[in-house]
Amino acid sequence: MIIAIDMDGTLLNSEGKVPAENVEAIKNAQRAGVKVVIATGRSYEDAMRPLQPFDLKLPKICANGADVRDEEGNVLHRQSLEEQDIQNAMNLRFHNDEEVYFEMYVQDGVYTYENAGDVMKAEADRVRSSNEKISRFELDLLAAKQSQQAGVTFLPKEELMKKALQEDTNIFKFLFFSFDLNKLQVVKDELGKSDNVAISSSALHNVEVNHLKATKGIALRKMAEHFKVDMKHSVAIGDNHNDISMFNEAATSFGMGNGDPEVQSLCDYVTETNDNNGVAKAIEKVLKSSLKA
Repeated sequence: MIIAIDMDGTLLNSEGKVPAENVEAIKNAQRAGVKVVIATGRSYEDAMRPLQPFDLKLPKICANGADVRDEEGNVLHRQSLEEQDIQNAMNLRFHNDEEVYFEMYVQDGVYTYENAGDVMKAEADRVRSSNEKISRFELDLLAAKQSQQAGVTFLPKEELMKKALQEDTNIFKFLFFSFDLNKLQVVKDELGKSDNVAISSSALHNVEVNHLKATKGIALRKMAEHFKVDMKHSVAIGDNHNDISMFNEAATSFGMGNGDPEVQSLCDYVTETNDNNGVAKAIEKVLKSSLKA
């Protein structure tokens, strides 16, 4: 059996930590011979950080399926964006030449431009001035969370563009973050015109752009093939739109109690929230049902 688990909003609680109950459930599954796999939109380096306090060696599907690693971090599969789609992403234009924060996920980390924090602050100010009901504290918290990933490198825009177009740069994913949902719609509309692009989201304020062949679902199937597990014995647990592809591939799917209602409706089961050990409860249910089979 193989169980793929999303991180943010799923394995991690609202504080961004892995609850002890989830750790113990994963270890119980491993002792039962189950392959437990992380499936996240995060970079490999950022996916490692919450797991470091625990003795957990887990294969990882990173960047929504564009970067797939075994327990030791060895690369099993990678899928980069096409050059034209990279150029389209780097050259996006918005109303009044306003900027939007974005991150570029490549083989050696995550990159963004050096004044990215100022861009998010200016946008937060615009959103706050147009809607006083929105908490400035909440906006600042979201911005800080987005910019405090492990391994983010800040470059001048010219250098960032140069790196993006270098022949030896493999771009796995672009993540666009904005408090202005109209800007995110522009990203979806413009970049979604390509036949080689998959558009998804892991939160209300972001849009994630991958190659069409880089999805969690495709990566889960490749991981199952690598470990010689039949997909009829596969399980996926997640909370948001970038998890839908693995729900479609897995034999059994669990949506999180805190997840998007639309996503929940596509799952076989809905477990508890990420703050109430929903992953542990889902794994417990899977192990009990497999023992009865």
